[in-house]
Amino acid sequence: MQALIAIGSNLGDRECLVSLALAAISVRIGPISKQSTWYLTRAMVDPESSAGQVSNQFLNLVVASESTLTPEQILAALLDIERNLGRERGVVPHGQRWMPRKIDLDLLGVGSLVCGSWRDSDQWGGAANSTLGYDECERRVPVKGTGLVLPHPELQRRDFVLVPLVEVAPDWTHPVFGRTARRLLEQFELEGGEKFIEAPYERAESV
Repeated sequence: MQALIAIGSNLGDRECLVSLALAAISVRIGPISKQSTWYLTRAMVDPESSAGQVSNQFLNLVVASESTLTPEQILAALLDIERNLGRERGVVPHGQRWMPRKIDLDLLGVGSLVCGSWRDSDQWGGAANSTLGYDECERRVPVKGTGLVLPHPELQRRDFVLVPLVEVAPDWTHPVFGRTARRLLEQFELEGGEKFIEAPYERAESV
């Protein structure tokens, strides 16, 4: 089954850390069949709690991995890869949601599986809901909590996920919203979503 994974880094040697993450994903989860462009992305900052804070740009990309693991096993492997690459998931300062990090690996989706507390997810039928408006879709997003939630509940709000996702899996259909990745990006742009991507990243040539 195809696992869609978002990768990000904005601390340390970002290019090296992302490259190590890619190698680990191939070994631990499954061969990478598609890889997007790497993007330089403005860091997300909490306006109320981080006034004046300047964070390094992220490197962001999305890959598709062909895996025989369960979603729970994939998530466990991703968390282990993060730990091995120096990610520390400590206590987040009060009022802050986003912190700089050496590596960030997010499981966006695994085929058409739905996991976690999607509101009314048992009543949804994929394509039957393809005409739902943006606000109606947002009302189905689960309240953030613990445990695995698939698809990733915020992927439709982030251009640095949607743009590379469309490169690797344009026809992947969100199993709750009933919209393809391409359509989600179109909807994001139509609704004037905040944009964080600044430019494609040119990787250093191997010596």
